[in-house]
Amino acid sequence: MGINPHVVLGGRQIPMMPLQDKPRSLLSRDPVRSAEKALRAGNSPRAMDAFARAGQWRRAAQLAAELLDDEKLVSYSLMAAFGRIPEGRRLDLLGAAGLLASKGHHQDAILLFERAGAFLRAGESARAAQDLGRAAHCFKQAGAWLQAARCFEEAGKPREALQVVEEGCLSLEKTGGGAGRIEELSLARVDLLTRSGRGDTAARLLVSLPSSPRTAELLARAGRHTEAVRCYLELGLIEDASRLAARGPEPERLQAQIFLQTGRPAEAGDLLARHGLAREAAEAYEAAGDWGRAAYRWEATQEVLRAAQAYEKAGRPRDAARCYEAAGMPRQAAEVSTRATARTTGVQARGGGRESRQLNRQLETARRCLAAGDNARAASLLLQMRPDEEGFGEGAILLAPLLIEEGFGQDALDRLNRIPREEALRIEMEIEYWAGRGHEALGQHAAAIVCFERVAVRAPGHLDARERLERLRNPLASPTLAVEPDEVEPARTVMPPGAGGRLADRYEILAELGRGGMSRVFKARDLHLDEIVAIKTLLAPEEGIAEESRLLREVQICRRISHPNVVRVYDIGRFAGGLFVTMEYIEGTSLETVITQECPLPFARIRTLLTGIACGLQEAHSQGIVHRDLKPANVMVSESRLKILDFGIASMAGIGARLTQVGCVMGTPMYMSPDQLLGREPDGRSDLYSLGVLAYTLIAGREPYDLADPAVLALKQLQEKPPEIRRFRPDTPEPWRELLDRLLAKEPEDRFQTAQEVLEVLAKLPV
Repeated sequence: MGINPHVVLGGRQIPMMPLQDKPRSLLSRDPVRSAEKALRAGNSPRAMDAFARAGQWRRAAQLAAELLDDEKLVSYSLMAAFGRIPEGRRLDLLGAAGLLASKGHHQDAILLFERAGAFLRAGESARAAQDLGRAAHCFKQAGAWLQAARCFEEAGKPREALQVVEEGCLSLEKTGGGAGRIEELSLARVDLLTRSGRGDTAARLLVSLPSSPRTAELLARAGRHTEAVRCYLELGLIEDASRLAARGPEPERLQAQIFLQTGRPAEAGDLLARHGLAREAAEAYEAAGDWGRAAYRWEATQEVLRAAQAYEKAGRPRDAARCYEAAGMPRQAAEVSTRATARTTGVQARGGGRESRQLNRQLETARRCLAAGDNARAASLLLQMRPDEEGFGEGAILLAPLLIEEGFGQDALDRLNRIPREEALRIEMEIEYWAGRGHEALGQHAAAIVCFERVAVRAPGHLDARERLERLRNPLASPTLAVEPDEVEPARTVMPPGAGGRLADRYEILAELGRGGMSRVFKARDLHLDEIVAIKTLLAPEEGIAEESRLLREVQICRRISHPNVVRVYDIGRFAGGLFVTMEYIEGTSLETVITQECPLPFARIRTLLTGIACGLQEAHSQGIVHRDLKPANVMVSESRLKILDFGIASMAGIGARLTQVGCVMGTPMYMSPDQLLGREPDGRSDLYSLGVLAYTLIAGREPYDLADPAVLALKQLQEKPPEIRRFRPDTPEPWRELLDRLLAKEPEDRFQTAQEVLEVLAKLPV
């Protein structure tokens, strides 16, 4: 039997009738007015009964809760929700509250849960009823501090949210509530402090917390990039550390820190040296045991004693003696000079004039090779010369331009620095000039200006030192063209200059790197900056306006992407035959060549390659850019890094809808996603399908489908699953098969949804 609502009158229980069935005599008494009057008089029981007679069940239930009358509280709450009392069973507080909540009557369930002491469930019902303040109070009562804080945040009360989190931390610390819960609350506190503009307080708290991905994320948000990178490294998340370093305020220092902590100090030294951070570079080179390069940097920072010690360890006693003299330590200088003299005497005694004449012949041969244009042979001969050999300084001067031209500016500087002091005094201006050229090539303009200033003062007419000095002091504006596709004028000629020619009076063409239907790619030297660049030209714009639009589009897109795994695009210009784009020159080979020559690749190598590609895609996708033509030919692999090329047919919101329209299929059929083949507007998941085809090819050593007519190939992409990978690579681990299955799912919803998800899975794959 259900509970029958009743009132007590004259000591007797009288069953209650619905309001519409009450006699007119009762209605005329206005029970609501009676209830309000009873409340003012402090007579809560009478007010409760009057509200019940008036059918105001929620107000009656509230008073029942205050009077601790659980039976009436249950009855009135059920009447408020259902208009009747469920028959067949007697409900207690929790039972009635659970019934109300299950039917969506959360507002009526709150009182019952609170009265039963079930504050967590009360908070959940209050939140479902959008009563956020009450929900926060209930969660706080239940010790659910995070839920309470979130309710305050949703209610637009960040101060109260921070206060409840801090209360929770103190409470858990007193009661020993568990390190995990305290850490979770501390991270929430950091987040709230950061968003309230108290970044310094947040950062101090973060540094004291155990390392976790969330800690690293919040450190980065608080501007503590160095600590964030260190945190990622402690967790072994190298790729996350690299991505953060690339976006930090001092990317070279952060990336160098990654190199150092992952056992690559020489790479750290090279990176720091390229950016003019001599002291840090010296310390990195010392960690790598490269004492010669370390010594040069110590000397550059005027720390001559450390330079002397490093020179001595590098076996360069003359340089060590010079630095000991500069440090005011003549005795040590004399000792190393004596050792140097003894060694030189021994060499002369063994070799005599015959060796000297042989070295002179080697230098002369190098000169003849240079005159004949055989720079490679000349460089090989000059690189064999040692600092203690006759003519080393002259050879270093001949070698410097060859090294700088090939992008080895740092090696040129090291070579010049190793010229013995006696010989250096005779060719001082040559050394200063080429040192300036080396610094200029490395982008170290302040150091280059110092070198060229010395030459300009002491030898004003020496080569083009004065012109270079003026150019560095007053950089020329780059020939950027803000040109829309419709504004391009018809070209007068078709072909760009070949090797040995010049483009736009600025770029000297050194070699052709490749060509497509209407475009070519060249290696060139920027004569203004003396840097090696790659140039992509449009050969026949009058016959290929779409290709010209692609070229312009490529610049617009790629200049927005700044990531170590995406090729850097510098600028766009016009020559007599069309348009050209200058971009980063990469020494390396295409992934297509790697697959052809090196497969089968170890799974560790495959994971590294896929991780680099996924990192680049993640950056592009975060800016709304889809590559649309990801394939091995568009990925370059160098000794130190992988880079994605050719975003020329990428789609991006906000760039000329006329260039990429829904229903227009572009790309390479073997690597195109089914959604792209159907002419749908692709998103990042389309690139992830292409990444899956590429991953399959790297593992199997061949593409998943046989080459066929494009239409047949398209049908296979749409309808057929790729052949089982173990058919071609029997040792493929199961997690790798699962990776391929998700990447190559026909429907975008069944694939990974972001490149970040792919990276997380890659990090856990067995190798």
